[in-house]
Parts: sequence; structure tokens; C-alpha cells
Amino acid sequence: MTYTKSANPTVTEYLDNLDSPLKDTLMQVRQLVLDAEDSITEDIKWRDSLVFMFNKNMIQTVMGKEHVTFIFFDGVELNDPKGLLEGDGKKNRSVRVSSMDFEQDAFVDLVRQAVAMRQ
Repeated sequence: MTYTKSANPTVTEYLDNLDSPLKDTLMQVRQLVLDAEDSITEDIKWRDSLVFMFNKNMIQTVMGKEHVTFIFFDGVELNDPKGLLEGDGKKNRSVRVSSMDFEQDAFVDLVRQAVAMRQ
């Protein structure tokens, strides 16, 4: 699969070496995030988590066996009419993606809201 190379060589290396049956799903959702706002950057943090940033950490990814989890650091503050966000932490909420058969437009809206909170 071809994908948009990251401006961060650490991210490109991580993605090139990622060995997971969910790699294509991660790559497609990654593109949704990057397309939502041109100024979103990405890095690898906490050893093996792809993190999207806009002025500060915004979304962390965690690769699982059956889904990729996208943790919105301030997810509790996001308007989520489609009910994509899960969790009951103080601030974080997560979206679990196992295939591209999910509410992609609603996910992109969550990303845009997260960006707006950081402006």
C-alpha cells in the first residue's frame, strides 16, 4: 500500500516496519486525520504509539489485535452525535476501528473539533 510519507522520518520508519493485519486500516484512518487539517503533525511517542498533534498532543493510536484505538486526549469535550467515542475517564475518549466500515465523516468531525480546541 502506498501512503503519504510523514515529514517526520521516525514516523515513516515506524509505518514502514509496522507488522499488523490492521496496518491498512491504520494507514487509511491516518490519512483521514492528516486530511482534516494541514497543520497536524505526527510523532512516535511512548515507544510505539503514533501521536497526532496540533500545538500539543491531540490523538494517540494504540494497535490492538482486533482494532486500532484512537485516543482523543480531550475527548470528553467533543460533541459526538454519532456515538463513536467510548470510555469514562476524566478527559480521554477513544474510537476503536477494526475496518473502514465506520462513520468516517463523524470521525473527521471529531478530529476537526479537537483541532479547534487547540487554536
